[in-house]
Amino acid sequence: MTAIRRGTPPAGTFQADFTEGENSLRLLQVQPDGGELILAKDPKKKADTSVCIARRRATASRWVTVLEPHKGTPRVTAVSAGEEDGALIVTVTHRDGLDTFTIDADPDGEIELVREGPAGAVIVSEQARAGS
Repeated sequence: MTAIRRGTPPAGTFQADFTEGENSLRLLQVQPDGGELILAKDPKKKADTSVCIARRRATASRWVTVLEPHKGTPRVTAVSAGEEDGALIVTVTHRDGLDTFTIDADPDGEIELVREGPAGAVIVSEQARAGS
């Protein structure tokens, strides 16, 4: 690795776009307090940045990352995360509306998706349980 850069990302969501030819990958990551980003270049790749490492020195951390492969304009515009009654709430904003994922703290618990259109009307509401 060359051109190694380290830094503390701003609070909120970190965004990076990796492109090779027509193909792109957008990374959106909700940063925990005290997080650190390490960006580097793989000499075998043409891109200025081809490696992104996120880390935090702590006994426990929660990372929320959305990866969106795309050609042209990406659909996802924002990601946020929070907690409610012990569950992780992840909200993904995209050009067709909003997806809200509620992920139970219990590894065998439920995951719920609620998809809202641009006007806020619920389009889809689904639930799944681990192992089902």
